[in-house]
Amino acid sequence: MNKVLLIGGSGLLGSVLSNLFEDAFITYNSTQINRKNSFKLDISDSESLKFLLQKLEPNTIIVTAALTDVDRCETNPEMARSINTAPLSIIISYLRERKGRLIQVSTDYVFSGEKGNYMEDDGRNPINVYGKTKKDAEDLIYASNIDFTIVRTSGIFGTNESTGKTNFFTWIYKNLKEGININLVTDQYYSPVLNIILAKAIHEIYDNGINGTIHFSSIDAVSRLDFGNMVADIFNFNRELIHPVKMKDIPWIARRPNNSSLNNDKAFKYLKTKPMNVLREINMIKELMNHERPA
Repeated sequence: MNKVLLIGGSGLLGSVLSNLFEDAFITYNSTQINRKNSFKLDISDSESLKFLLQKLEPNTIIVTAALTDVDRCETNPEMARSINTAPLSIIISYLRERKGRLIQVSTDYVFSGEKGNYMEDDGRNPINVYGKTKKDAEDLIYASNIDFTIVRTSGIFGTNESTGKTNFFTWIYKNLKEGININLVTDQYYSPVLNIILAKAIHEIYDNGINGTIHFSSIDAVSRLDFGNMVADIFNFNRELIHPVKMKDIPWIARRPNNSSLNNDKAFKYLKTKPMNVLREINMIKELMNHERPA
């Protein structure tokens, strides 16, 4: 019997992924999950992690937990490593003994952002602490000699705020709905992906035993401004509330890649769940929100 452990089940991706793994063990940290087989875990606490692995004895471990706040990673590099990198050593050691399998969610930020449309085997050269901690985690996995899949993705968004945190979509939606002006950058390109589509792809990767590294994101390279304008148009908000700015105008602490968009050719080749364009993803969110509203 294959037992699955999903680490990070209360996050933006984990909360929808857990619905596809009904019999899995699920961990959460600050936001409690009220379902069977759920366990509180601070992934940076190595002893707690080791204890939980020995207690649950999973065969497959899916890691969606991460410190994704890029500026917080930059100012707290030790914390970033304790969450994004160090736990992988423990997980790998456990899985090696069990001959188990790892599915690790990684990021477009392992790339420098100098060219965009990154393939799976393109050279990685992260320009901030967050990207470096995720690259270091990948390197541990590549050297591990275990069965693994690294799923690199980009700008996950969705309607749920299960962790109490906003994502880029919910931030734009809330501000525009309330008539609040926002600044969006014109010179940072990425491939944002809807969490429910990414979750389906990961479940398919698990089901079909697809190993190695695979990218799954939207098929577009869009700017933050492009994304905001699409949200405004689809939800009939006022575009004049959106003000174009350059990256240099935003008081970020960490550098961001100029173009970290991902190439999805491999996903198209191997998966039935196909990447789609951002416009379609946002329209799907609108349909979901309309469906969730009481009549």
